[in-house]
Amino acid sequence: MNVLIYDPIHTGHHLNWVRLLIQGCQPYASNITFATTANAVSSIQFDQHLSPLAGKFKLDHKVEPIVTGPDRRFDGLRIARRGWNGLREAVQRNKPDHVFVSFADALLRAPLTMSPKSLNLGISPANVEGIIFEAPYGFRRELPWKHQLRMFSELAGLGLLPFGRLMLLAPLALSWLDRHAPSIARRCEPITDAIKATSYSKAAARKALSLPADGRMVGCIGVLDSRKGVDEFVDSFAASPLRSNDRLLLAGKASDEVLAAVARARETINPDSIILINHTLTQEQMDLALSAVDLVSVTYRFPQHVGMSSMLIRAVLAGRPVLSMPQGWPGYITRQLSLGWIYPEDAHGRLASIARSLDDSENFQHTSDAITFAASHSEENAIRVCTKNLRSRKRLQDHCQAMATAA
Repeated sequence: MNVLIYDPIHTGHHLNWVRLLIQGCQPYASNITFATTANAVSSIQFDQHLSPLAGKFKLDHKVEPIVTGPDRRFDGLRIARRGWNGLREAVQRNKPDHVFVSFADALLRAPLTMSPKSLNLGISPANVEGIIFEAPYGFRRELPWKHQLRMFSELAGLGLLPFGRLMLLAPLALSWLDRHAPSIARRCEPITDAIKATSYSKAAARKALSLPADGRMVGCIGVLDSRKGVDEFVDSFAASPLRSNDRLLLAGKASDEVLAAVARARETINPDSIILINHTLTQEQMDLALSAVDLVSVTYRFPQHVGMSSMLIRAVLAGRPVLSMPQGWPGYITRQLSLGWIYPEDAHGRLASIARSLDDSENFQHTSDAITFAASHSEENAIRVCTKNLRSRKRLQDHCQAMATAA
């Protein structure tokens, strides 16, 4: 069985999911091809996630990069259309029996700009599957009207998308679809996040990262950019009533906005109070950083981030409480399972919340429900859901071959 995995975007968690799909498909596929752009192949993420799997999949790097236009009002539609055309061309080149789109979000609005003929991939929709990372349907009342328009346009496209199954990394979205769009919900299935983590003692983690052994530490870990609110959090940390040896750990590749916020903060407080590890983290470095801190910030900006947060789950696996954004899935699950505290929307309240959360973190313990929740988000569970249909096809194929041999 020939399997095609398609993703033209290599940033964020994309190539980690591609890695999981390749590993999960290996027992059932005779050939696995990953179709992406040349830029993805030369990226740090490719080296980190896919280079160790060299020889276990074929590479099709003829996918054209998704570029935005000068009129950004229609970027979403351009991205969807270009992404769909790239998928169709990859299918034509590789003639797969089964297709996985590891980031279907980018394609959702393609049906709104294309004819039914253009949407035909030349393969049965039952054998085309995709993963959706963010689906803000459960939070529609909280969204600004422009984001609500986008949400409903994506929902309309989702209804027309010729995929047999869609896996949603957004459990609240599926509940909303069950109530409001049951015909779409029937094609959807929840999937857990795919996390493999190692926890360390705080002392060992700080020693490994050459961090100060004394004092309390709050951490922003992973991609450090304005979408995740890191620049604003740096400003708030600098203005908070903290102890002299309280520190902020910024671990991950930082955007220009975050670097500017760090420069501002270091002019007003002890420069050593902010520790910056400014590069893409390895898996081990991420685990060490989470174990080194007392509190993990997931104070992402709304509505730029409403979906599941891998960093929040990783914080629970490391035994650390979170200071969460109030809205979206992070706010919901933090309240539901008592994973930490909520970062107020009020700017003045934010300053006190950082100090108060650090105080409370000293005696914090997760509940058994929180630990069970975090443990469910494993690579094994994610692979099991992703490959469910592929396993069924392989069993049927083997049965048919056995019957033919017996005859």
